[in-house]
Amino acid sequence: MRIMLKFSYFIWDFDGTLFNTYLHIVSVITNISKNNYNIDLEPEVALEWCRIGLKYCFSKIASDFNINLSDFQDLFSNEYWAEIVTH
Repeated sequence: MRIMLKFSYFIWDFDGTLFNTYLHIVSVITNISKNNYNIDLEPEVALEWCRIGLKYCFSKIASDFNINLSDFQDLFSNEYWAEIVTH
């Protein structure tokens, strides 16, 4: 007997399961915080927030340090992908 499965949604946990990109993500977040906002964000804190979710991490940084969320996300995206492409 052949069973066909029909999926409505597919959830894939990439970070921390297939690849551990947290170190790179945290490095980019702490660099942006320091270089663009003069904020010394501890890598351990950034990692804790990232493990909850990037949306949570970015929102937490924006609210705790009173910075523009969209600007921070744009800086992150630009720096994260620039480093990925050049390596």
